[in-house]
Amino acid sequence: MRKTGLTRKNLALTLLLLSVLALASATLLISFQPAKAQPTFKNVPLPSSIPVAILYQGGYIWTAGYDTGALYKIDLSTQTVVGTWYVTGSENPDLYLYGIAFDGLDIWLTKRGPTTYEGALYKFSTATETFTEIVSGIGDATNIAYLNGYIYVARTGGVTKVEVATNTLTQIDFPDGVPYGYYGIIPFGSNILVSRFHWYWQVDPNGKLFEIETSTNTYIERLSGLHRPLGMTLSGSTLYIAENVRTAGDESLSGWSPAIAIVDTNTWTYIRQTVTGTPYGVGAFSYEATT
Repeated sequence: MRKTGLTRKNLALTLLLLSVLALASATLLISFQPAKAQPTFKNVPLPSSIPVAILYQGGYIWTAGYDTGALYKIDLSTQTVVGTWYVTGSENPDLYLYGIAFDGLDIWLTKRGPTTYEGALYKFSTATETFTEIVSGIGDATNIAYLNGYIYVARTGGVTKVEVATNTLTQIDFPDGVPYGYYGIIPFGSNILVSRFHWYWQVDPNGKLFEIETSTNTYIERLSGLHRPLGMTLSGSTLYIAENVRTAGDESLSGWSPAIAIVDTNTWTYIRQTVTGTPYGVGAFSYEATT
């Protein structure tokens, strides 16, 4: 697979809605138009009832099945699954696949299971359509990002930096420790942006956004007051963060509703736009473009 250049951006964003209230229900992909008040919905049937992270590349959506151990390729124009590959050769719900990234040639995946401390990083060769385990034992691995020869893995308590050529690990730990999960992670110029929130949803708002200086592996806090920030994507100087906003006084999962934090990275200020969808719903966020 070759990296495809962008000839026109349509400023469309693709979100993946997940529901802990009805995991067996149909998964929805939302096309979110920033200039409009409401998104449009596309029903995309998926073999996995819990597809977590998503990736847009060359007219296709790639997603990992949290409950199946499979990588799926979806033709966005026809909204059909055109490829399914299992990491271990057959369905394996104990892998808990989560993060997904593209390095210009191959697809990278993280797994969280079978326990939260047995995370691993896999590379899927698009040429041979096979998986290789690159690194294991990296804790509760969630979303990942590729930048300049490194994979950055968001995990509980911080970020693990993996040099692709040597599999060398560098741990970038944050002072708040294990109670905080780090989920959204994307390249930002030569640096990395990562979002974090408290494991316990009763503590709210507590979400923050950090910028990691990749040359020194240090970080700076950019935003606070976010509501359970998960996936995010960047278009020019505008950052879009998928949030789950909790209704004041409601500590149940049904008290959450999805929203988008629209961030100006020149001033590090943001506005929040709510979207219609399943409560506790926005689980992933990816940029869609026309090639």
